[in-house]
Amino acid sequence: LKAMGRYQESETLCRHALEGKEATLGCSDPSTVQSIHDLAMVLAALSKNEEAESLLRRALELSNKALGSAHQSTLTTHVDLAVLLKATGKREEAEPIMRHAAEGKEATLGPSHPDTLASLHNLAALLEVMGKHDEA
Repeated sequence: LKAMGRYQESETLCRHALEGKEATLGCSDPSTVQSIHDLAMVLAALSKNEEAESLLRRALELSNKALGSAHQSTLTTHVDLAVLLKATGKREEAEPIMRHAAEGKEATLGPSHPDTLASLHNLAALLEVMGKHDEA
């Protein structure tokens, strides 16, 4: 539904899935953490940015505990949180989060992996809008 732009329906289904996973698997199960992340991304698409940010922070904390800070799901959550923070004007807060993600992707996937390059591009774009042209 999300891919089809049907975000309202997707939000309802994501909330339902999250409730079910929390009840049956618990909050720290990786599948539950992914559902938190999925709901956050739908909410961001609906411009429900405060709730999306809160959920991404929760997903990041749980993912760090369940999977570790170098796991790709954790690093992807870092990227998504940083992108949301950038979009909502919280650029200073986004920078260290995006740097961590880019460094983590490079360390685990290598410097030429597409995910690493995408993270480095996101970091460069953030630095550019922050006026840090030399670093970008």
